[in-house]
Amino acid sequence: MKSPQHLLRALLTIPLCAVTAGAATFYWNGADNVTTSLNSAASYSTDPDTLIAPGAAPTATDDIVFNRNILNDQNFEAIAHMGAANRAYNSLTFVSSGTTQINRGSTDSGSSNNLSIGSHITVQAGAGAVSFGLPGSGTQLTQMRASGTTLSINNNSSSALTFNRNVGTSLGSGTATITVGGSGSGGIAFEDRILNNGTSASTALVVNRAGSGVVSLSSAGTAFTYSGGFTLTQGNVNANFASALGVGGVAVNGGTLALFGTGTGAITLGTGANFNLTGGTVNFDLGTAFDQITGTGAFSLSGGTLALNVGGIGFSYANTYQILSGFTGNTVTNLTINGYDSVNYVASLGDNGLLSFSAVPEPSSYAALAGFAALGLVALRRRRVTR
Repeated sequence: MKSPQHLLRALLTIPLCAVTAGAATFYWNGADNVTTSLNSAASYSTDPDTLIAPGAAPTATDDIVFNRNILNDQNFEAIAHMGAANRAYNSLTFVSSGTTQINRGSTDSGSSNNLSIGSHITVQAGAGAVSFGLPGSGTQLTQMRASGTTLSINNNSSSALTFNRNVGTSLGSGTATITVGGSGSGGIAFEDRILNNGTSASTALVVNRAGSGVVSLSSAGTAFTYSGGFTLTQGNVNANFASALGVGGVAVNGGTLALFGTGTGAITLGTGANFNLTGGTVNFDLGTAFDQITGTGAFSLSGGTLALNVGGIGFSYANTYQILSGFTGNTVTNLTINGYDSVNYVASLGDNGLLSFSAVPEPSSYAALAGFAALGLVALRRRRVTR
């Protein structure tokens, strides 16, 4: 019979073997505000309470936490680089209240590499700003890729999360769904395009955010080509580029979709893509120039709200506005329109996508109509008496 010491030793060995054989959590211990390699074991520990480096750098099944508990230093500035090579990890979690920047290399050569994540990217409450790559043409081209069928991007902080380079998938087939969420007031900015993996696999974008931070979809000039569809369930989205909603179908089921921020422009959907509004709000700025959504599929507006901004230069209630253009086979039911002078006008949207306003008759007009009706009734009664 084995002694209690042997049994205890055996029990302690089981979790150690499991960690060694499977995924591990790596805690970032890179120097403060010094560019440090993501692919160096010396940059990490696998125990948040030590600075002992593991035997190897993290791989595609491992999780990375940007955190240094042992030093009681949650305010460090992290600058991590990929070593000018493609890298893959299971997840990235950001805890430090200092800023974190992940670049392609220790120096900028203008080339690009993919950073593939299998599970999630999470910015915790209280964490500082996080950015991937640098803004500007040809600088630190860190391209984010979803390596599985689902990738969650969550910002629970009041600081910003920014993707300065394109985001897509590294799947060889099928569809990768990127879900943008989180409860923070910090925004999530996609400053480049979202795209498929060529013709091999598609990317879908879902926004479901409880936080007030805005999700902005922008581009320096290259079109968004993701074809898996855009869905807004909850949260605030600014579509700041003509193809920001991709080339697949668009569904707004909740939240608020703003077009071009304080400017105006036309959002163009892909060939045959449908636009569906069942809930939430879509904002349209109206004036001589006005916001518009164009497509060749059908639109169905069966709920939700069109929120109008009629303060643009050149706006007139006498004009009509083709805010939905090019669609065929359309339906409009149970739609709310607000943001205009609803006391004196009534707004209506036809199934041709044309927005128009009709004046509400003055109370005196109603009185006159009532008077004419009363006179007509008296005349009719007199005619009957005469007969």
